[in-house]
Amino acid sequence: MKKKNKTRKSTKKDNNIKPKIFVSLAILAVLLLIGGLYQFTNIGQAVKTITTPSDIFNEVNMAAYEAIEINVETIETLNFKMKTTAKDEVKSFAINIKINEKGILEYILNEGSNTLAKGLLGGNVLSTGNLYLDGDELPDTQLSFSNGYLKILNANYIEPGASKVTVINGATKLPYAEDEKIIPAVKGQPLNLIFNVTSTVVPEVTAYWENGSSLTAEQFTVLETGENYTTLDFTWTPPADTAYTLIVEAVTGDKITKETYTLSVGGFIYALDEPNYPTVKAKFIKEGEYQTILTFSGDTNLPFSVPCGELDLDAQAGEKIYRVYSYDQGIQAWTKGIPSDFSFLKINEGYLLKLKKGETVTLTVDCSLDAGDGQPPKDLATLTSLPKLEVGWNLVGIGGYLPVSMKKMITKVHANHQIVKAYTISNSGVIFEEITEFEPGKAYWIKIGPK
Repeated sequence: MKKKNKTRKSTKKDNNIKPKIFVSLAILAVLLLIGGLYQFTNIGQAVKTITTPSDIFNEVNMAAYEAIEINVETIETLNFKMKTTAKDEVKSFAINIKINEKGILEYILNEGSNTLAKGLLGGNVLSTGNLYLDGDELPDTQLSFSNGYLKILNANYIEPGASKVTVINGATKLPYAEDEKIIPAVKGQPLNLIFNVTSTVVPEVTAYWENGSSLTAEQFTVLETGENYTTLDFTWTPPADTAYTLIVEAVTGDKITKETYTLSVGGFIYALDEPNYPTVKAKFIKEGEYQTILTFSGDTNLPFSVPCGELDLDAQAGEKIYRVYSYDQGIQAWTKGIPSDFSFLKINEGYLLKLKKGETVTLTVDCSLDAGDGQPPKDLATLTSLPKLEVGWNLVGIGGYLPVSMKKMITKVHANHQIVKAYTISNSGVIFEEITEFEPGKAYWIKIGPK
């Protein structure tokens, strides 16, 4: 028999209960209420909080969350989906909401035209206790209200899996390989990609550029959703020949999956083009061969590193450069190159370059992935290399065209030592911000000390 979500009326017989028994039952009821509230408020991390919803809230799929917490001060109807204990299927529910002048929330929980529960929340009544949304004896949800926020508990929550992102060429309808993260595009011509994101629940998917700016609704649109997938259309026209970094983020509960794609326009596979840094770009020349292009301008010391190969300064622009500084870790002191000490710049080293007044310099270095002996070229990821880190200060860069995480950099530290400090250097000086990853072309100060 289906449980009723309402309070049983008292009878004359009930009113004759002895005071001692009545007090015991009252204490038991309080304990059960506290227990219910404890269960509700001490759930795990998979809680979705929504602070500024619209008047009629779009349907929330509860499958990915142990609870949702919503500011309902401007909401009249809240729609949500949930699997109940009776059936392994998603059902749709709606809560009609009204907050009276005393701050008490009046709610009516409906499934279609059927009212499953209604009542008041607020004041001394903080929770509905268990609510039953189907025909079995197991609870499915609880409602709780405090400070303008309504919580809906998903008693049938199962921790969702991480998301998997598949990219499909919109023109050919063929999927890219899972490890194919560089996608070619043509300046001035629309690029169309389909992103199919799957999990054990419906993933919430967003996309943005490397600088954090979001895509427009026309550029990134939901095509279809199901119980365990979301399919989206990406259409975008490249304005210039360079490399654009697109990040696709899928959220399922407390799990976040990020995939990074390089949209290669004009053959460029990497671009560091930020204020206060030299411009560093890498371009595909032919199979197994790439060229790095570094452009410097300004009158300050310009920090940089060489992502691959060996750069001959004298052969390219020695007459335009006033000085190049490197840091000799062995003696913890600066070394001056150009015109005397050194002219070949190598990967994994950090440098400061100062131009002669009014000069602009573009330097190039060729990088090869030739495996020799008639073998196919090595994978682009094989160019990635990490610097040797010694005790004290190290001025370094990373090799290759792929960012390196702090976690990976730590593997280069000697036993019983640690990275004490790590700073990025820009044209305007040292940036005292936490580093989570190291980018090709930039220079970094890293200090190593004992644990």
